[in-house]
Amino acid sequence: MTTINNLIAELEDVIAQGSIEHRIKALDRLTNLFMSASNGFREAQVATLDELFLRLSTDIESAARRVLAIRLADAKYAPPKVVLALAADEAIEVANPILSRSACLDERALINIVTTKSQEYLLAVSTRQSLGPAITDVLVSRGDQAVLRSTARNNGAKFSDGGYQKLVDRAYGDDELTESVGSRPDIPRYLYVEIVKKASDAVRTKLESAQPNIAQEIQQTIAEVASVIRSKTARGSHDYSKAEKYVKSLHVTGRLGASEVEAFAKAKQIEDTTAALAIMGDLPIEEVERAIIQDRTELLIFVARAIGLPWSATKAVLLLRSGPLGLSSATIEQCLGNFERLKPSTAQHAMRFYLLRGQKSGPQSSLGNLNQAIVSA
Repeated sequence: MTTINNLIAELEDVIAQGSIEHRIKALDRLTNLFMSASNGFREAQVATLDELFLRLSTDIESAARRVLAIRLADAKYAPPKVVLALAADEAIEVANPILSRSACLDERALINIVTTKSQEYLLAVSTRQSLGPAITDVLVSRGDQAVLRSTARNNGAKFSDGGYQKLVDRAYGDDELTESVGSRPDIPRYLYVEIVKKASDAVRTKLESAQPNIAQEIQQTIAEVASVIRSKTARGSHDYSKAEKYVKSLHVTGRLGASEVEAFAKAKQIEDTTAALAIMGDLPIEEVERAIIQDRTELLIFVARAIGLPWSATKAVLLLRSGPLGLSSATIEQCLGNFERLKPSTAQHAMRFYLLRGQKSGPQSSLGNLNQAIVSA
């Protein structure tokens, strides 16, 4: 006890009078003492030593603070105030060891850091041995792609249902993240089906190969979802003449426009929506029907742009054709980006090319020609 008290008194003198060099040496001595007997100190002694750690580590160079952080990062017991200070250090190279490894940081402290600090700090936290849903919720909401990928690869990370859904939404268009999310053993089945459905062919093949026992089920589910619109269209195909007659009457009297298309789509009136798009675009109704059934949203965006639909009506038609799974917020954002980038004149030119080639090659080939136009547009 006398030794500890003497050391505390000595360190107080160093803080009051010593140079930076002496403070660093004293900090090293204090760290050695704490690491060798940390579980033998009384609560009051730990509090006193914690204050000394803070005072000795203030205003010293970051390299010395990093050495302290590395030494304390794996300690079972560490001074709580200095650990928290190191975790929030302005130098990420100091904070990183504590954020990524220290068991002495509680969930509340981690949530505060990932809520307020930059992406480098979030990335460090994402590599921890275990992460609870309250932390991953913030990482998934605030993190950039590097943070998302790191979090998704972390087998010790747990996600809430909402966090998992957001992770799936943000994986759209990112093959590396899609593969990491889809490969997680704890991903809910319905979200696994969703992410496989939206994955690129290469990633889908990898995911299905990794879990062959449910690959057939996935394909069946995707087929069922895709067939919903097909089956509705097939059941209502005998009503196309009625829908065409009604929509043509609106067109002739000048009452057919974007607002009518949007209203048809929101009311889930597939036949009227299809007939309206066909008449407004002077397109064969079977071609519009095929565009509605296709998985690719670009076809409908081209049609919408070519006939001058605004985004609100286009979005309503996209939601109509998406089936029971709907469209994720990430997909909607991507569709909006494609919509805004596509000039109406480009869409009209592509549609003319599409129809012209279709007259020569047949509907299936004309659809492929429009796909070519989409790629080159």
